[in-house]
Amino acid sequence: MSEQATDIPEQDAAPGGAVTAKGSSTTSELSRARQGLSRRMAESRATIPDFSLELEVDVEDAAARCAERGVEPLDVIVRAAALALREQPDANASHRDGAVQVHGRVNIAVSAANGAELSFPTIFDADAVGAAEIGSRRAALAARAAEGTITPPELGGATFTVCEASARALAPPIVPPQAAILGVGSVESRPFVQDGSLAVRRTVVLTLVCDHRVLVPAQGAALLERIASLLGQPGSLLP
Repeated sequence: MSEQATDIPEQDAAPGGAVTAKGSSTTSELSRARQGLSRRMAESRATIPDFSLELEVDVEDAAARCAERGVEPLDVIVRAAALALREQPDANASHRDGAVQVHGRVNIAVSAANGAELSFPTIFDADAVGAAEIGSRRAALAARAAEGTITPPELGGATFTVCEASARALAPPIVPPQAAILGVGSVESRPFVQDGSLAVRRTVVLTLVCDHRVLVPAQGAALLERIASLLGQPGSLLP
């Protein structure tokens, strides 16, 4: 019995791109910003022993207050994270050369998406301003990032990162050398158990990813629970 082999060329040059068994393909270089972000994320996955904690939080009241004040829920979450970090400074830290640096300022980088590009502008001293001011600063920084006019200092100096996604939950890689990052899922109406009864409430899934060299699970859980507690008191976040 003879065997019939079918040869499929791995790559044949053709106008407009390469033709392979996968079809016509084109190659495009990543932007410098994407290259830098890719290097940091690869470093994070390769070098940081992390653990993650997830908590679904009832934000029905907070979302209602945000709508009244014209504030995005993300800005309230950033504000809550900043206050929790001020109370728990061991999470507002970095791991460098076998040592832990605890930082005196709470500077939170917040994800800003522009198509396929993703940047992390920094809200400096986020614990010292209200959610409305955080929102104003974040919008201005995101606009400059989209225009390509944002400056390196505005993308640096962060002690913690908040990363938002239009998905139920997100466990993002830590931005080295920071000790932790908070993934924020979409705010949606979902079945939620409140006071022992099932109800439909607006909730958000928060995922805290921590560097195990800096924090232990009990510390991470305490930080996440404090953020949730503050979100249950939206009046204190929207002065």
